[in-house]
Amino acid sequence: MHRQRLATLDPTRPLANLRLSHAAARRVGAPGAATAVLAQVHLRATALLAAEQAVLAEQCVALTRRYLLDRRQFGRQIGAFQALKHRLADAAVRAELSASSAWYAIRQLAAGAADAEFAVTVAAAACGEAAVQNAAEMIQLHDGIGYTWEHAAHLYLRRAKSDQYLLDTPSAHHDRLGLAVVETPSPTTQSAPVTDSPAVAELHAWLAANLIDGLAGDGPPPAAGEKYSPARRDWYRRLGAAGWSTPTWPVQYGGRGLSRDEGGAVVEELRRRGLDRPEEDFVGIWLAGPTILQWGSDQQRETYLRPLALGEHRWCQLFSEPGAGSDLASLATSAVPIDGDRWLVNGQKIWSSFANTADFGLLMARTDPTLPKHDGITYFLLDMRTPGVEVRPLRQMTGDAEFNEMFLTDVVVPDSARLGPRGAGWKVGISTLIQERNSLTGPPVVGPGVADQLIAEALDRGAWHNADVRDRLQRMLVDERALQTASLRASVTPDRNPGAIDSIRKLVSADLHERAGRIRVDSRPELSLDWPIDAEMPAGTRSFLEMKKYCIAGGTSEIQRNIIAERVLGLPREPDPDRDQPFNQRTSR
Repeated sequence: MHRQRLATLDPTRPLANLRLSHAAARRVGAPGAATAVLAQVHLRATALLAAEQAVLAEQCVALTRRYLLDRRQFGRQIGAFQALKHRLADAAVRAELSASSAWYAIRQLAAGAADAEFAVTVAAAACGEAAVQNAAEMIQLHDGIGYTWEHAAHLYLRRAKSDQYLLDTPSAHHDRLGLAVVETPSPTTQSAPVTDSPAVAELHAWLAANLIDGLAGDGPPPAAGEKYSPARRDWYRRLGAAGWSTPTWPVQYGGRGLSRDEGGAVVEELRRRGLDRPEEDFVGIWLAGPTILQWGSDQQRETYLRPLALGEHRWCQLFSEPGAGSDLASLATSAVPIDGDRWLVNGQKIWSSFANTADFGLLMARTDPTLPKHDGITYFLLDMRTPGVEVRPLRQMTGDAEFNEMFLTDVVVPDSARLGPRGAGWKVGISTLIQERNSLTGPPVVGPGVADQLIAEALDRGAWHNADVRDRLQRMLVDERALQTASLRASVTPDRNPGAIDSIRKLVSADLHERAGRIRVDSRPELSLDWPIDAEMPAGTRSFLEMKKYCIAGGTSEIQRNIIAERVLGLPREPDPDRDQPFNQRTSR
């Protein structure tokens, strides 16, 4: 045997060429069995390598965080500069997704799951890219010292890049994933469920006995003044009465008492079949209900929850104001106590989706302007039919008028509509916002998603053969599966910071939504850029025009990066000289 040592990009992992000539050997295993054995060894080695790359990505974030806290320029820690905070927040997101994809891959391998090979390939693609990007970012954020030989940053970059080619190539992972999706039939309402959980099996049995006609497709629009078509109204009542609309709620309030995992699987199965509640009910089901469960009195739970589950009430969110968007705590809508048990509300709210058809609204108002801005807010459940409530539609870039602005003029609200203690509105509101970020990212289920659907569409349209579109779709597939694994990992690891993890998931989900909108146009431009004047807007065009929707809704992507940087990484907060000043004495709001 002759060994030739090699100079390598990664000097911490020595490599050599071996040449065997008449070397003695001993056979291991049965003749002809090597291919199958090596395939299993390669799969496990790839999963372990992905775990190493994930740890490398996390370590780059940790070392850079320490440097941003230690290094001072312009009289303060450089970690206080938003440009640096956001770059490290993005690195933290990559580290979270890569760690979650590696965790899921090893989990599925250990269980002998059917999707183990697919999961390992996702992890290899996600972790390899995250390690290289985070190592390069560590050098950039360390500035000149990071570019020196003496600093360890270049060793991380060398190891990360070498790891990408140690067992395979980055493009091979992406191509393998794309091919696997292309060769698998697209999911349909008759295909196997996304999970074989007992709750989904019970749902299937219930659907077999209760599914009604008239639910397929869009069907006729609701009659004037109605929220749903007669068939849909009947269906939502049946679904709610059985607890399937709100499966994680307690049974006494219209749910089934399922865990987050089981409930998420149920919701995903209903969504896949087109039987779930519509987007217009999002605020009620996913925001109002959980907030009332957490903060409401027994009487409020009895009053509001069951009608919501049955589809009798629709809710809207009345948080944002013209002068209080991302800085929500600067809201100026006032609620003044009158007669001891009532409140007089005046102000303006904006960007309230479906407020024009809502029965109730989640309202935050300032009840004590002599306190600092976060402390003088109270939360109310507003009846939208109350005199003095005026809703005006706002036309958005799609041409629709889903958003609304609302004017509150001498609106009298009973104290029984107050949710939570007086002055605790910020805490109640934060719980709603956490629910919103969590709900916008989908349930904790790993399986076919939007990327799979887009690949199927691209295949049908011939766009799959466009190298640029195919590459973007394969990368989106990796990122979407990694996001799903992060959601699942968060749901089964309750000791982790849920609010911070939800911000990571919200940020990635918004990015995927934007990428999907761009891809839909690029895969079929001849149908998306123009269409007959008397025809409806094509779905691809609408998707493109809506692509920024979730980058803004539920807290902008920039705010999510601030949350990740400050609450996950512990970087300095943005300075606010008036932070502890009474609201009515602030120099700026």
